[in-house]
Amino acid sequence: MKYLSFFLLFVLVSSCSETASSGNSNETIAEDPALYELILNLPKGEYPIIDSAFLARPDTNYTSLHAHHVEELLTELYTIGELNLLYDSPKDFIKIDSIKKAGQYDTYLENLDIAMLRDARAFAIQKTNLKGDFQGMLWGITYSSYEACPAYSGTDLFFSFMAEGNLQRTLQVGSCYGVIDPPSAFSSIIHSRFRADDLLVQITQKEIDLGYMEDEEEVFSSSGKNLKYNYLNDQISD
Repeated sequence: MKYLSFFLLFVLVSSCSETASSGNSNETIAEDPALYELILNLPKGEYPIIDSAFLARPDTNYTSLHAHHVEELLTELYTIGELNLLYDSPKDFIKIDSIKKAGQYDTYLENLDIAMLRDARAFAIQKTNLKGDFQGMLWGITYSSYEACPAYSGTDLFFSFMAEGNLQRTLQVGSCYGVIDPPSAFSSIIHSRFRADDLLVQITQKEIDLGYMEDEEEVFSSSGKNLKYNYLNDQISD
């Protein structure tokens, strides 16, 4: 169990399949009164620099999201396929949310076993006004597994771009994810920031040999990718 604190230091990745949707079938947020009102009531702020310090903030003061909110925000999710990227957190949250709504969560926990999802929570952080009629919403999901090896936990952040009430694109813009199964581990990191009208996303992944000493580790596989998204013309490039 001495390794459990190790994987909490790691950070996850997301990215995007070059098979992004064209955006011609954009969802109208205003057609969902509950989600529309939620966004209206969110605190307003500049897009933050999303780094390890931001990802480490507790999520207890954020506005809770429900499964139908997450499903709608993901209809225009952009994904990358060439990295070993994980998009399970929304699916995991929707699963746990449905179990809780059915009043079966205590029973679910009683039958929890190694590597099974223990809990997941979705939350909205803030809205950001961009140029023209563009606006964005920063939101995320935290999740963790049964606390025995192999074990995993993480936080994934997403930013949903909207124009005139229409959902244009959702990108994964932050992640701190780690999974550990001694003697190896996997970590993934996503950081992001704005530069003018471009959202810059940096993705890094590592597979690690933990060795036999607590203070030893050897990276035996590493991969990464940088993305640039211009929301004014809905274009993503390396």
